[in-house]
Order: sequence, then structure tokens, then C-alpha cells
Amino acid sequence: SWATVVPIATPSGVYARTRHCTMTFGDVLLMIAGWDTYVNLVNDVLWSRDGLTWTQSTTAAFRSERSDVGCAVLGSRAYVIGGQDERSNPFNEVYSTVDPTGATWVFHGPGNYPNRSAAGVAPFLSKLWVIGGYTMIPMGSDASVSTLSDVYCSFDPSQTGGGWSLATSAFAGSGFYSFKVTVHRDQLWVISRSQVYTSSDGYQWSWVNAMGLNPNWEVGAAASLGGLLWYLRGGYHSDPASCRVSADGVQWDACPEMMPSVLSSFAVARLGANLVATAGFSFNSGNVSTTEYRLVANPIFPCLNVSCPGDAYKTVHVGMCSFPGCTRSDCCLDDSLLVCGPCPGGWCDFRSRKCVCAVDWTGPNCTERSYWCTSWQPRVLREASGIIQVTGRDLYDNGLYCQWQIASTPGTTITLTFGAFSSESCCDFARVYSTPNPNNGALLASYGGTYPAGLTVSSTSGTLLVVFSTDGSAVSSGFTARWAVTVNSNCSAWLAQSGNHCPAGTSANVSATLCVASNCTAMDCCSATCGAVSYECPYGYSSKSPNTLCSPSGCDLKGCCAGSPPNAMTYSPTAPTLLTGSLN
Repeated sequence: SWATVVPIATPSGVYARTRHCTMTFGDVLLMIAGWDTYVNLVNDVLWSRDGLTWTQSTTAAFRSERSDVGCAVLGSRAYVIGGQDERSNPFNEVYSTVDPTGATWVFHGPGNYPNRSAAGVAPFLSKLWVIGGYTMIPMGSDASVSTLSDVYCSFDPSQTGGGWSLATSAFAGSGFYSFKVTVHRDQLWVISRSQVYTSSDGYQWSWVNAMGLNPNWEVGAAASLGGLLWYLRGGYHSDPASCRVSADGVQWDACPEMMPSVLSSFAVARLGANLVATAGFSFNSGNVSTTEYRLVANPIFPCLNVSCPGDAYKTVHVGMCSFPGCTRSDCCLDDSLLVCGPCPGGWCDFRSRKCVCAVDWTGPNCTERSYWCTSWQPRVLREASGIIQVTGRDLYDNGLYCQWQIASTPGTTITLTFGAFSSESCCDFARVYSTPNPNNGALLASYGGTYPAGLTVSSTSGTLLVVFSTDGSAVSSGFTARWAVTVNSNCSAWLAQSGNHCPAGTSANVSATLCVASNCTAMDCCSATCGAVSYECPYGYSSKSPNTLCSPSGCDLKGCCAGSPPNAMTYSPTAPTLLTGSLN
């Protein structure tokens, strides 16, 4: 449940604030910069061990006042990234501290990435990630907001320039505003109103077909706690703040309680088993209030507090019981009914007794990695084999445009084999091309409707592109398909490079494999017929048919003669006449 304290316990002279940043550094909460009720832009840092009592550690943390900074902890340092000044001019400055109260900060210069404010900042895979943001946030309007959806990362942002590298120029189809970033189940998550994206490496991103979110909501915060994703929506005018929670990022359910206010522009950080929200401002009939709220959450799913007998499992899905009052019958199952088994790439839904796969996982027990559709965000796949699928759920969504480019090298064949295929026959199609661009590529196949498993299509160009698009009406289950890359015969590569140039009287032999590709010659890769060359079979052999194919280096005993040599121990030629006597 959420507990409210009004106002926050702060020292004299420190005001409420909004568009600030909070993070947990060790066992301390840090509250950084922002506006004090949209009157003064501040440059201070406050700290607290309990989220109730705050102490101001500095009033001049950075080179100038700022709001909308990103903040996160990587290793032993707390970092502050970007932000903007009072005229909405963005920064790309990087600061860090090892001081547990944030009293002193080191300026590491501008980062080698574009200026931005309100970026998503998170530690992941031993790197600090900077995701998207704004190039400007005008006061009081979204109309001229310029947004980013690029992703940068650095192993050591404290070095001069930050050592940032570009992971992707666009994790989403286009930039968008009002989003938050968190890490959950060993993946990066970006939540923007009703849009959800996730990545297991920060480079390749998947769009998630999220259900239960509202595209008109503003995101106040996103967090991971208790094995669940939490989406805290900021209030606006007469709409109160609200909350959604999900185990997989796909199905979102209402939280039992939420903030008792039309609250917006708050910041959230985790403190132990709690989420602490330091509030910005509240809208009351369109008027901005200067009152500051502090909300402490203990959003542990009620089933976690239910004692199950023996080793019986507990359900983890949020919608399994009413709030409050979950009982054993809601949360526990008898051992004999546990048929899920391990679900390494997902979790067990104990009501259906099946594994539910997380994004980019597939299989009955979620044991295989796959590549789900990331609508309007092409995926480039370079593995020798793998799986693509539209979605891991029962039905795909309307308005999809999915692209999977399987990239190999010349001299290879890419083969794609579909499982059961089902789409709206008139309007939802999977098209397969032999080039990276569907606008100028050769169409290899087009599928729409219902097909049994086993559809197969191949490309020898080194590229196979799959495009799946849907309209705005009926939906179906889509498809799952496996690809495999095989190396063509060495002579195929040599013949392609030589333009099928073989000596006169011979022809190309694409099935020949008796050479290494870099050393193949016409002697290996060209063929003749035994009747077109001159050869002589040794004694004891017979000639093969004149139409028999042979290579220029083997149109003799190797390719055109049949039989076997005589056995030296048993064979004796006609005995010569023995002459006796003496020669005079």
C-alpha cells in the first residue's frame, strides 16, 4: 500500500520540487536538482536514509542550475547525466561522486553524445546506458518538443569524454516523450505510455505488445520490485495518478492502491523493499499546487505473504486473487499439480500449468532464444541458425510492420522453414525477399492465410529478408520460423567468382567439393565426358560409358575406367617359351 506524508521533512529553506532525479546510492537516497514549484531552478543535492528526513548536502553540486537530469549508480560511483537550463537548453555534461551523501561532484566534461535532457539512464551489463531524451522541453507545452530514441553506453563514464559508444540510432521507430527506463529480469525496459520496448543487450530492441496500458497516460516512473514491473502513471488535471503492474511487460493489471492525489512529475527510487516517490506537483482543476508529497510504497504482491504448505509453489500473476485478502486457495497449488517444470526464459502460470515465455524466448519451457517482432524496428540477425516469431502470445496486434534480415555471406544458402502459419488471408502477409531492401529486392515468397507447418523458402544471395505486415482489422496467431545457414560447395563459390569460366570441352560442375574455396581451380570445378577426352585404361580395367562425367584432372583411371587391378599373388601372364642349350 502507499503511505502519504505531507509535506516532506526537509530543512528550513529547502522547498518542494519537481522534474528532479532520485537514486539509491548505498543505503542512502539522493534527491538531485530540479525546480522548486516552477519558481526557482536549483543546483542542490539532498540525502536521506529513510525517505522521511532529508538533509541538504550541497547547494552547488554542478556548474549551473538544472532540471530533468538522468541519474544512476555504476560500480562505486553515482552519475548525473545531461539535463537542461531554465531556457530549456539541454546539456551533455557528465558528473560523478563517490561521496555517500552527494556533497562533492567531479565534472568529467561533456560526453561524446548529443545534448539531451530527461534521458533514461540505467546500469546494465557493467555499462551505463543513456537512452533517448529531449533536445528541448519547452515550459508548459509538448507541441515543439524534439525527441531522441538513440542509445549510448559506456564502461567507464568517469573518463574524459565518457567513452560513450552508439549502440543504436533508434531503439524505437521514432523518438517519443514521457518514457522511463528500468532493468527487470536481466533486460532493459523502456516504457512510454502504452509503448513498451525491451532489450537483452542494449543493441537489439524488441517491441512488446503491451495490453492494459493507456496511450494517453503520462509515465511518472517505472521500476522493478518483487519480481514484477511497476508502471506509475502521473496524474493530470482531474485524472488521478494510477498504477499498473506486470510480470512480463505484456499483460498489465491495476495495482491495489495508488497515490491519493492528482500527482505528476515525481521521481521514484528503490530503498530496501520499498519504492520511495518524492513528488513534484499536483494538478487541482488545472492549477499547479506547490504542496509536495512523499509516498512510500511496499508493493509486494499479496501472494508473497501467503504461507503455502510443504513445497507447493505460489502463483506470480497479479490478477490471480482480489485485493486484499489472498488466501491459500488463490496462491497455492498441491505438489501433485505442479506440471510446469523449470521455465528459464519465462515463468510458470500455475493456473494454466504452462510456462509463459518472456520476450525473445520460445518453446514449451521457454528454453530457446528467439527474435520477436519489433514493429517498425528492423532486426539484423547474423547467427548460423535461430528462430523468428511474430509474438509469443495467442494473437498478434494490428498495425505491425516487422522486419527480420538474416545476413550471411556469398557462397551460403539461407533456408527458412515455417511452423504452422495463420494470418488474416486478405490483408496480413509475410513476404520473403533475397535482398535487404524490400523495395528493390526479388520477392521469393508471399504468404497470407492458414498453412500447415513445413513451408520452406531459401536464398543463395547471402541475405534473406522477412517482412510481416498487418492492417487494422482481424488478427490471428502469426507464425514461428527457423532459419539455418549452410555453406555451398566450394566450387559454387569459385564458379560464381570466375563467371563459370571452364576450359573448352568442359563444363561447370557445381557439385564438386574436392577443393578448399580459396584454392579451387578449373581442374577441380569443371567437368568433361569420357568420350570427349583422350585416355587409356590400364590392363585389367574397362572403359566407362563415353557420357560419364569426369574432371579434367581425372578423365583417366580415376573417372573413366572401371574394374580393379589384378591380384599380384594369383595372376600369372602367359608363360614365355623356355630356351635351353647354349648360344654359339
